[in-house]
Amino acid sequence: MGTIELLDQPFTQSKRGPYSYEKNEDGFAAVYESGKLVLFAVIDGAAVKPMGDGAKAVEFPNGWSAGRFAMETTKEALKQFVKLSNWRMQALEPFLATRLYEANWEAGVYGNGCLANTPTASAVILLDTGVIHRFGDCRVMVDGELYPSGKRYDGLTVGIRCAVTNLTENANMPFLPKDDDFGRQVISDLLRMQSGFSNVYFGKGQPLPEWSDEFIGILNQISPKMLPEKVLNLLKSKDYVTLFNLLAHDVLNGTPIPPQLLQQPILLGRGKHKIIMTSDGFEPPFIFPNIEESIQNQHHYDVKVDPNRLGEHKATSAVQKGWSTRDDCTHSGVVEIIV
Repeated sequence: MGTIELLDQPFTQSKRGPYSYEKNEDGFAAVYESGKLVLFAVIDGAAVKPMGDGAKAVEFPNGWSAGRFAMETTKEALKQFVKLSNWRMQALEPFLATRLYEANWEAGVYGNGCLANTPTASAVILLDTGVIHRFGDCRVMVDGELYPSGKRYDGLTVGIRCAVTNLTENANMPFLPKDDDFGRQVISDLLRMQSGFSNVYFGKGQPLPEWSDEFIGILNQISPKMLPEKVLNLLKSKDYVTLFNLLAHDVLNGTPIPPQLLQQPILLGRGKHKIIMTSDGFEPPFIFPNIEESIQNQHHYDVKVDPNRLGEHKATSAVQKGWSTRDDCTHSGVVEIIV
């Protein structure tokens, strides 16, 4: 087996700053076996919006948010995974899906009809076998090469929000509050429906969900100039199955990830490799091997350059006053593995 070594102390922090630890939904896991580091992961927890009216909020252990619960559950599941017999030969994704499903069930997430604040997580996971697993939109750089990440659904909602808000006078307000962010209000229903595209892939002739007409109706009301070209073309041709599959994405949420949505593992060749792993709180232009440099550049952009996130690096929401960054941030530092 290979040898994993952390060359830096990993960093994780809430978007609200260093004194808001309990609010942080990001984290990392360093898992040891017989004193040897065999697995390292960066995990980004999140809560999806409810899919309809009447959803009940769930109270999670320790007063955690849904995202924090998902992150902590995934972290604990990785520790349990390494305890399996011949764990290096076991399939990781089904194990994580089962553990998150069981934890959600115990917490009372299921069974109340319409779910609210459902826990989900993204993760990038390095094993001492030289395999890197990716779920969701965490980021990984291998020997200086940043692998693609992100969801097309985010591209859809980001584009609409920024196009609408940039047409208003409020676009110039510093630290634009969500109630004054008209673009954010326009995409609110799309954000609510996003969970319906998680771990779902539709076969030819398979019926779409009941709420699909509402989703298509919302898109048809939006100016064509604000929609991605592929989405617009599929709307025009009424190829809705292909449209839904285009926007579908993988995530750890307690349900199996369809094979069509599974991200291919990164297989490292023999030799020494330097890996950098982050949550999506660090964006590609600001991911450097040096943690402090990454933090300073991300903070400077988020707070000083474009807190409303309407410019070069667009987002679905603005940085709120008093925050350190737009999102929670985790950075592995340089992780060295010899395979």
